[in-house]
Amino acid sequence: MWKQRCHGIYLSFLVIALAGLSACSMPASAVAPPPLVSMQTSSSTPLSSIGSRQASSDNAQSIATIVTTGSDHATSNQQTAPDHSYVFRDADQLSELRHGHKEFTIDLTDGRNSLIIAFYGYSGPGAYTLENRVNGGDVRLTENGQYWDLSLLPTATCDLHILSDDPASEIGIDRMQGTIACRQLPAGPLNKPSFPITISSSAFTLSIIVAS
Repeated sequence: MWKQRCHGIYLSFLVIALAGLSACSMPASAVAPPPLVSMQTSSSTPLSSIGSRQASSDNAQSIATIVTTGSDHATSNQQTAPDHSYVFRDADQLSELRHGHKEFTIDLTDGRNSLIIAFYGYSGPGAYTLENRVNGGDVRLTENGQYWDLSLLPTATCDLHILSDDPASEIGIDRMQGTIACRQLPAGPLNKPSFPITISSSAFTLSIIVAS
């Protein structure tokens, strides 16, 4: 009888001891270190921010400066306009090289002013003569709703010089420098005054998308 009572007391103490050990183990699990996966996730944040800063450095602003002179040789009084300077700053990448780089388009917009230079047959840095009926060449300068466009006179030409064309660190983007000169850009029919202009000097530095 005494042995059975002692055995029962022993079992009771054993159950209480096990319950105490189980209760003590709960705080230890609550302060366990975070799993390795969450540590890897937090470490990826600075890497992504570095990548975004590097990509933004490739989206450098495109800028072009154009100086024009206007004159009306069709009238007897030889009207002339003073030199006018245009500065185009455009952070959007709208300029493109397509079809094996041969289709060349510069497209810059700054407010209500814009500059488009386009032709087919680009093959890298060098000198090109843009003529609409020969290579689809076009130069269009727009100012506050008025425009002057090479294609309005099929025999008119412009001289394009590409000084450099180098890949940027961002895939599919080139940085390009060059100049454009036009002896005569005919005026749009609604321009006032309506005489043509000459692009006497220019310079541009821009980002251009290499689309295909």
